[in-house]
Amino acid sequence: MSQLSGARRRVVPVGEMVAAELPADGRSLPLLVRPAAADVALAGWIGANRDQARLWLDRYGAVLFRGFGMADAKGLATLLRATGAEPLDYTERSSPRRELGGRVYTSTEHPAHADILLHCENSYQASWPTLLMFLCRVPAETGGETPLADTRRVRGRLPPDLVDRFAAHGVMYRRCLDGRLGLSWQDVLGTADRDEAERRCVARGLRFSWRADGALRTEAVRPLVDRHPGTGEPIWFNHMLFFHPSSLAPEAQAAFAGLASEDLPNDTRFGDGSAVPEAAVAALREAYRREEVRFTWEAGDVLLLDNMLTAHGRGVFTGRREVLVAMG
Repeated sequence: MSQLSGARRRVVPVGEMVAAELPADGRSLPLLVRPAAADVALAGWIGANRDQARLWLDRYGAVLFRGFGMADAKGLATLLRATGAEPLDYTERSSPRRELGGRVYTSTEHPAHADILLHCENSYQASWPTLLMFLCRVPAETGGETPLADTRRVRGRLPPDLVDRFAAHGVMYRRCLDGRLGLSWQDVLGTADRDEAERRCVARGLRFSWRADGALRTEAVRPLVDRHPGTGEPIWFNHMLFFHPSSLAPEAQAAFAGLASEDLPNDTRFGDGSAVPEAAVAALREAYRREEVRFTWEAGDVLLLDNMLTAHGRGVFTGRREVLVAMG
């Protein structure tokens, strides 16, 4: 793991309006871009330089725009549209968050004392956002860093036979949505009507069954997405480790001890239903750990991510922290 501040870098003007600080080692996320002139309108600059922004994303996976004075949810939606992407609804949810209008959401509202592991947004679904844009309105008093990891480099650290097995069988995602041990099916599927919930499961390729107490079990086998659709590079894009029971806090693991796989809030397996060996889970965890880079937010920061090239998470924090996200 490394820190953003430890790798700075070579400053290169990009036209007359902005300057980029290039990573010296080729891996330190994210690329940092600052204004080089007064009153640069970031939405206007991005709209006029989409090709440059895409080239940066293809190479670095993440671009941090700092010092442009961004402040609100409406401005974040405008920025995302400037990239050519339209903000998406947050569907088939896996974390608590609130919509602030215009399909801009709070970042995951897990308790401040809990780490959020590295993951690629919605990678357990049949479709997902390819771009994420975050805005920091209020940085945490302490902590609250956003860890990032290049999924190309994570993939390169994994045992080839493990990758081959996932490629052959896919990844199985099981969820039990009861509203007590995790999110309710009403929150996940965005409806309180059982018939509509079933229709939404079918539309999203989810096998489902109702438990006697009203909980909804779902299961899906997704193919291993192992190539970036734009660059063609090998990547590690899935929710396998994030949804694995071993990633829960120790107290949660103790609470769920003895539950069958289909009754856990989340479980991941090989696509043929077999369990992933502990050694393989440990190898995945170590690959992310070795590639993790953290940066500390400043008020007004905007982070643009290629969701398939860069995994992200959240560190523990104290005090108030407001980070918004739009997905496109």
